[in-house]
Amino acid sequence: MTPKKDWLPFEKARKIVVSMRFKKYREFESWKDRPGNIPANPRQAYMEEWRGREYWLGIGPPKESSKPKRRTKFMPFDKARQIAHKMVSEHKIRNQAEWFDFVKTDQHPTGIPADPSAAYQGKGWVSWPDWFGRKPTRASGREHVRSFNEARTFARTLKFKSSSEWLEWADSDERPEDIPKSPDSRYREMGWIGWGDFLGFHTKWTHNGITSFLESVKPVIHELSESELFLILSRNGMLGRDQRLRHAKLLRSLTRLRNQKDVENVAEQVQNAVAKTGEKKATSRKLESEVSDEILEEPDDSQLRDLKTLASLEVIDKIVEALVTDDESILEFMISSRVAVLWKKVIEDTPGFSISEIHAIQGGKYTQITRDRFLEEYEKAVSLPTPTDYSFQRDGQGLPPNLMQRLCAYRLMTEKRVGNWSGVGAGKTIAALFAAGVCSAGNTI
Repeated sequence: MTPKKDWLPFEKARKIVVSMRFKKYREFESWKDRPGNIPANPRQAYMEEWRGREYWLGIGPPKESSKPKRRTKFMPFDKARQIAHKMVSEHKIRNQAEWFDFVKTDQHPTGIPADPSAAYQGKGWVSWPDWFGRKPTRASGREHVRSFNEARTFARTLKFKSSSEWLEWADSDERPEDIPKSPDSRYREMGWIGWGDFLGFHTKWTHNGITSFLESVKPVIHELSESELFLILSRNGMLGRDQRLRHAKLLRSLTRLRNQKDVENVAEQVQNAVAKTGEKKATSRKLESEVSDEILEEPDDSQLRDLKTLASLEVIDKIVEALVTDDESILEFMISSRVAVLWKKVIEDTPGFSISEIHAIQGGKYTQITRDRFLEEYEKAVSLPTPTDYSFQRDGQGLPPNLMQRLCAYRLMTEKRVGNWSGVGAGKTIAALFAAGVCSAGNTI
């Protein structure tokens, strides 16, 4: 609605209306080409000058009795809009024309303006759909939806495996109002690269899928060991021998990723390969011929990445949140690996890894599982009873079993096997004897 200050003066506006030669007022209401500076409700807009519909159209004399009574005060906008929502629902008002017809009836409550767009301009007015209690349309520019990243994070929690599953769900009452039904259209210029990326489920590793995976793994790559990355890639199908997969050389090379720079280099190669095809959808065969793994260094001795701080334990929660993987066997492998590193740190008395500091660890579900599992093992290991025939001495003093020896005994008791790779002189022999005593072994070799 054009603000009142921009409307033409009454007589000038009336002159234009009269030139249209309308025979009935409804013809004026249906005037599709009405200039924006001529109000749709002139009676409300020109309260002082108004002299009736016939005079406005130029088909009759002015009527003093038609001058509208000035209302001294309208309801506050929020309260008026709430009442309007109820009236629109009860009287099945579908559009502005029907609203203006309704306000001429005796059912129009006092305190509600006939033209709310004018009465509440600058006082809360948003739009007619808002006044009617309807959702803003995308065309209005007022539609509110979550950002692409927020919508994608939500979508991935649903664990759908195809766009058809999404679209079936999107038609239901379960879809939140701020999640668009057609995200591929809504977010086309806002980060959308495909359904696999949006849902977090890839049935085919195209360049979009690879780019999405690289983006999700980039923040945690420095925390993953080669064996963990290999497991993730194997389980999600990136290393599988799928007949559709023509760029296996690239995928196999992902197991050599060391840091974010490596990830960015591979992602850049994928993007360059796609750009060189001259098409938005590059073929897998083209990727095979144009993307190499020469930028990646030869792998060094594969070993478990070290924990620099206790905060590094949060990597498991991060890869679950980023939907890098939710495979329980991989997560269990990662938990066990980090429990082993915690033992190494505590046994070596590494600063920042004291038992009290481990007790104080906070974090997500998997961080807490890792912490609790280590502490449970620690408590049980240090509380193992010393066998009665255990009597090792040094310089005439009794030599109690150390933490490494207690851990070996506990692991042998609970897991029935243990590998002790401690260095020379660390006490492996005593560890074996202590474990044999704890387990009441009849024979020890």
